[in-house]
Amino acid sequence: MSKDVSSELKYTREEVISISTPDRERRMGVRCADWERIKSRISKVSRPIPWLSVAYSVLLGVFATSGLTIVTLTSTQGLSSWVVPVYACVCVSSLLLAIVLIILDRNIANKGKSDMLDIKSDMESIEKMFGVMESI
Repeated sequence: MSKDVSSELKYTREEVISISTPDRERRMGVRCADWERIKSRISKVSRPIPWLSVAYSVLLGVFATSGLTIVTLTSTQGLSSWVVPVYACVCVSSLLLAIVLIILDRNIANKGKSDMLDIKSDMESIEKMFGVMESI
């Protein structure tokens, strides 16, 4: 019976290499294609836009302020006829824009969570190939 020479490790340099024991450190040999796929997917994960929450908070403040101003303007005498409608337009438009930004912010956050769950399941399938899931 002959030895398979291609599976032997030959090392001729004289230097010390410390090899971790299985009880100290565990490793998995992940294929380069799997590693590149995961790195690519992580770089494409939707990230929240930090200024969206500030923008819709400001717009909700404008909505509340203009709404309260409309209440006080209705009891004021001698105003021009255009003042209350302008405040009403500002009130409604700031509320609508705030709602749109809130929905956009939530959708981006949900997409990011979904992307991360997909990546996690991909990593778990790689771990299953090595039988790592049972012992973690």
